Amino acid sequence: MSAAHLLRHSRKQFPVTFQSALLQLRSLHNALDCERSGLVRYFSTASGSFPTKGNVLLVSTGAEKRIGGARFPQRKQPGKELETSKVSLGLNGSYTCRRSPNNFIPNTITGLNGSLSCGQIASARSFSSSADLPPHQEIGMPSLSPTMTEKGGRKEALAAPGLSYTDVPNAQIRKVTANRLLSSKQTIPHYYLTVDTRVDNLIKLRGELNPLQESSGGKKISINDLVIKAAALALRKVPQCNSSWMNDFIRQYHNVNINVAVQTEHGLFVPVIRDADKKGLGMIAEEVKQLAQRARDNSLKPDDYEGGTFTISNLGGPFGIKQFCAIINPPQSAILAIGSAERRVIPGSANGQYEFGSFMSATMSCDHRVIDGAIGAEFLKAFKGYIENPTSMLL
Repeated sequence: MSAAHLLRHSRKQFPVTFQSALLQLRSLHNALDCERSGLVRYFSTASGSFPTKGNVLLVSTGAEKRIGGARFPQRKQPGKELETSKVSLGLNGSYTCRRSPNNFIPNTITGLNGSLSCGQIASARSFSSSADLPPHQEIGMPSLSPTMTEKGGRKEALAAPGLSYTDVPNAQIRKVTANRLLSSKQTIPHYYLTVDTRVDNLIKLRGELNPLQESSGGKKISINDLVIKAAALALRKVPQCNSSWMNDFIRQYHNVNINVAVQTEHGLFVPVIRDADKKGLGMIAEEVKQLAQRARDNSLKPDDYEGGTFTISNLGGPFGIKQFCAIINPPQSAILAIGSAERRVIPGSANGQYEFGSFMSATMSCDHRVIDGAIGAEFLKAFKGYIENPTSMLL
């Protein structure tokens, strides 16, 4: 009797059973498709070829088979028992699915016409939070980017074909800066506050003080020197911003040591002006110029940049940047980013009258673990007061 005749005969005698079995077969087929999709995703974390659409992976125990042009080795995991589940079809057979514990991919599926053994293509990874794996490996992601390869235990970058490039070795200062800023951005909850300060009086005071400096043989006072003094006095008024997060407590510093960001061809340096709140504008101007020159000469010593409690970065005067947000210099809790001064038209004292004013943008990046929003705003209010009434800094 032919297979077709048997099929027609079974439909006549067992119409309900046949339909029920057909539905179960379709359900099992869908389940196998899901398993196969999981298997394909699993391959993304292991070396080997990927099966093309429509291929079925058949790997016998302890060996390998090539199906659809792809070859997959079987890897065993000794000491792990297989879990077995059985699906009854209502006919003269059943499907049995065997898999390793905590593994989503079946090892063996036995059915009506033989067995489908998938094996362990790669060692099973635990997806629990206690797994001793890096985060990217714990979720099955590759450890290197598509443009990276690992050779001889170190990572090498690969360029796209046809690109012309030059690899510039990183100086030690750039490596240190990169690691510190990356750690800062990843571990410190930054938030930002911006204020516009009118600097007409500040510019006027600078113009009055510089002739006195020149006559006495001192260095010219810059706008940045005045900003350093104003920030130092504001920190003395709001000492919560002159602090560091220490996990179990917040350390509030009694010294106001201001780091000043200096860009050089060797990298970014942040020499420190110690006790800036207690020093005069002439002494601050002298120290800033000396430290900046040492930074450009790459001759700074650790004492020249260690021990800062607050940082100022100015991209306004040298580069004309209107406003920007700086990254906190750990273990400090804040950094002040100074933008350029620009002329604006503002309402005058009488109705219908207008006047010109110069305004400078200042953006404060704060560590929210240490500085609450109201505290940061209080600091900027004090800073703005000193900038707009600079003679108060001389008292």
